[in-house]
Amino acid sequence: MPGSSAPLPALDAIPPDIVSAADYERHAPKHVTAGALAYIAGGSGREQTLQANALAFDRVTILNRLLVDCCQGSTRLSLLGHELRHPILLAPVAYQKLAHPQGELATAHAAEALDTLMVASTLASCSLEDIANSTSGDKWFQLYWQPAREVTLDLVRRAEAAGYTAVMVTLDAPLQSGSRRARQAGFVLPTDVQAVNLRDYPVPAQVALSPEQSIIFQGMMSEAPQWSDLEWLISNTRLPASKACCILPMQCGYCNAVSVESLCPIMVGVRWMVCQRP
Repeated sequence: MPGSSAPLPALDAIPPDIVSAADYERHAPKHVTAGALAYIAGGSGREQTLQANALAFDRVTILNRLLVDCCQGSTRLSLLGHELRHPILLAPVAYQKLAHPQGELATAHAAEALDTLMVASTLASCSLEDIANSTSGDKWFQLYWQPAREVTLDLVRRAEAAGYTAVMVTLDAPLQSGSRRARQAGFVLPTDVQAVNLRDYPVPAQVALSPEQSIIFQGMMSEAPQWSDLEWLISNTRLPASKACCILPMQCGYCNAVSVESLCPIMVGVRWMVCQRP
């Protein structure tokens, strides 16, 4: 932005004043451009979902149990065949080179150092193959559904070949409102930061609409995945398919019926239930 100073180089050590993950937000403006920070920190539209998510996490509390022997306690769990030290995964975040010159490769090393699992985004600024080869730790691949089935399948085949152990399919983002915060900050994606996983695929043809058709329903939403698409994907991959979405309770049974071998988050008010294929 006009008048703003150049960001400082990436940190190579943890600053002494950082005592929690949230403390990094204070350091971010020093190391990330204002536009990029607005893109990373902002949410879609009026950011109602972003605010609701933060409030939901604030309502989660730990129920302490008194006068019990906790010597054998552990945060370990088994998730889709993975034995994890703790129930924390690094979520798929696009264009991580906006925050660090090594982008997702640095994140992969951090995940390995903390013995956690990284989920690489379709919109990563490093190729899914480079991310997979950067460390030996298990990784999942987050899949954005593509307008052409052959492109969607090719992304999955590449993830299989690279050694990813599961696919996280994002189903609830066929249409996404842009970030007002990023637009107001004048953010433009730098030319050296790209969605490299999609770079070699042909640009999808624009949907032709008649005057009486809707640009939303017959246009953008015509490319949204349906149940039959999910069934097709599962039948064409050997990897477990985890769904990154919020769906209604009545849809949970259908998830099991189509053999979705995954955790299925169901939001009912502020409660989350987990369904799994028998």
